[in-house]
Amino acid sequence: MTNKHDPNRNEYMLTGSFARKGYDWWWHSFTARNERTGEECPFFVEFFTCNPQCGGKEPVFGQLQENKDKKVRPSYLMVKAGFWGKEHAQLHRFFAWDDVSIHAEAPYSVTAGDCFASDEMLKGSRTQFTAEETDTEILWHVRQETFCAVMVTEVRCNKSDMLLVNYEAPDGTKRHNRLWNGGNGTGTVELYRKTRKGTVLIDRITAEKVGCEYGEYDN
Repeated sequence: MTNKHDPNRNEYMLTGSFARKGYDWWWHSFTARNERTGEECPFFVEFFTCNPQCGGKEPVFGQLQENKDKKVRPSYLMVKAGFWGKEHAQLHRFFAWDDVSIHAEAPYSVTAGDCFASDEMLKGSRTQFTAEETDTEILWHVRQETFCAVMVTEVRCNKSDMLLVNYEAPDGTKRHNRLWNGGNGTGTVELYRKTRKGTVLIDRITAEKVGCEYGEYDN
C-alpha cells in the first residue's frame, strides 16, 4: 500500500463561517544533520492561520487582557520554526492579514512578507545561532537570512570583564549556576545582498559595549 500525494488535502479551509471562527495550518517536519559532528536533530516549520476575517492592518492577539475584556478574537498568520531535543527552541513571527496572500485552492500557496509556503517549496527568514566558551572569552555567532539578504553578527566578550549572575526560577529552583553577564562585548555586523553569483557585502558595522549573556541549564 502506498501513500499517494493528494494536493486537495492541503487546500485552505478558512472560508464561510470558519473565516471568523476557525484556524488552519500547514506543518512541515524535517531532520537536520550537523555538518561538523554528524549529529541529527528534528525540526519543523509551521504556517498557522487564525480568523482571517477578524483582522486587518495589524496582528490581533486574543490573549492580551484588553482583547479578552472586549471579547476580541485573535487574527493573524503565524510562521513558527523550532527544533526538539535537550537544547530545544522555537521562533515565532506574526503577520497582519493585510500583508498575507493565500491561494486557497489546490495547489495551495501562502505568501507573507519574505515567507512563502507551498507543496513544493518553503522560503523565509532563517536564523543560525551558536555560542562558544573558551578559557578567556565567550563568543557568539548569529546568521540571519532572507530571500534577498544575509546578516552576520559576530560578538565576543572577555570573561574577565563579565559577572557571574544568579537568578531563581518562579518555581523556586535555581537552573543556572554559571550564567555569564557582560556589557563590554565587541564585534561586527555585516549585511550582504544575495546575487546569482553569491553574496555582495553592503555594509559593515563595528559594535562596542555590547550587552551579552551566556549560560546553560544544569542537568
